[in-house]
Amino acid sequence: MKTTMKGLIAVLLLIAGGAVVLAGDAPIADEPLPPEVKKLIGMKIPPKVVEKKGGSVPDFIGFEGMALIVDFESGIDLGYRAGFVGGKWPVLLVSRHFPDRSQVILDVQMLPENLIAWKLVNGKPSYLYGRYRLSPRCRAGDEDIPLVVGLMKQEEGKETCAHYSGRVNRAWQIDRQNGHLTPLSTEDMQCYYISMNDC
Repeated sequence: MKTTMKGLIAVLLLIAGGAVVLAGDAPIADEPLPPEVKKLIGMKIPPKVVEKKGGSVPDFIGFEGMALIVDFESGIDLGYRAGFVGGKWPVLLVSRHFPDRSQVILDVQMLPENLIAWKLVNGKPSYLYGRYRLSPRCRAGDEDIPLVVGLMKQEEGKETCAHYSGRVNRAWQIDRQNGHLTPLSTEDMQCYYISMNDC
């Protein structure tokens, strides 16, 4: 009985150890969305609202964003934006824009407030130096990963020049068809830090 119990404990420890190793390679789970944020998914913004609010989502203050796919034939593009919802929740959202200047929000994910390089000061985004920013250009090894947005910061000593950085905290891949954000493992991932001059 003692041998069986020791064997069982050894197996459980082995499984637990393996789980820890796997967790290190696995993507970080996304935070649950507050109801005020979750309701944005699927929201259609008509052209008049887009024109009136300069393209902004209702109750949204943006600080970063980029079109990732532009279909010049149809005039439709797919892109991401980051900002604050309700004056407090930092989010990453994916939207599709149409030729009539309307848009639809396809997916939203929370961003870790304690890591990102932005905070709200008197209702306006203020930059926090030395923290994580979003990058639309990421790779694993020498292979670019399409439609990935990574939360990264500069390598030590390269704060003022453009380079690929391995300091990637979170990453999401955007589905080209439905815009859904899927968390990715950041193991061996590098994302590009944009600056005026290359390192």
